[in-house]
Amino acid sequence: TRKESSAASDVYKRQVLYEVQRLSRAEMPPSRFHHEHLSTGVPVVLSDALGDWPLFTMGRDASLAHFAELQGITRHGDYVKKTFSTDRDFRATPMADFIASLDKPAKPGEPPAYMGNNIVPEKLQALIRYPDYFDRQRFIPPRIWIGPKGTLTPLHRDDTDNLFAQVWGQKSFILAAPHHRAALGTWSTSPKGGLDGCDFNPDAPDYERFPEALKVPFLRVVLQAGDLLFLPEGWFHQVESVSTSLSVNFLSLIHI
Repeated sequence: TRKESSAASDVYKRQVLYEVQRLSRAEMPPSRFHHEHLSTGVPVVLSDALGDWPLFTMGRDASLAHFAELQGITRHGDYVKKTFSTDRDFRATPMADFIASLDKPAKPGEPPAYMGNNIVPEKLQALIRYPDYFDRQRFIPPRIWIGPKGTLTPLHRDDTDNLFAQVWGQKSFILAAPHHRAALGTWSTSPKGGLDGCDFNPDAPDYERFPEALKVPFLRVVLQAGDLLFLPEGWFHQVESVSTSLSVNFLSLIHI
């Protein structure tokens, strides 16, 4: 079982957050980020953070054109309920076909197909910029997420720090601090840890089953195009596409 108490979690409990601070990238040099957020485990949103990304400045249609000849892995069926299951419906999909489907309505009662957690192809890495808040050598390969409105990843938590960049479109995050694990019906997807799922749904709360969840202050954040969210290790998060969107996230496996 992963250690439930940490210095970051203790800081959060001493000063409970009810909203995520939003600052411009210009206001957040790496030194301030390390002191106020990385060392304390407190999330923050940085606006105007992707101005030096070609993938951001070229806009949606031009950026998608760079992907059209590639292939990715898409999620199908009821992947929300099966988010951490071994029998999820994954398919290798030509990007051109997936792009063509982005603005088409999904089948009734079924989430739209989602191209999530694909490694950014090497040929496209020149179009993004690694954030300078982590040491470059501590990043794993960045992941790309492309999907229409309504794609959803249920509440869960990872054991890595995460920098989540919204390239275009909007995404909604629901966050909860690490020390609320017991209140949220949390369970590990692997005996060795790495990722925890939750039985509690903040959008359809069952307080009879999870009465302690009434005490959890959930933070809700909508990322706009150009935003960068710092999601510290262990923070619970549920993510939904508010509109058709493209995102890139960077994970740092080792604390600095």
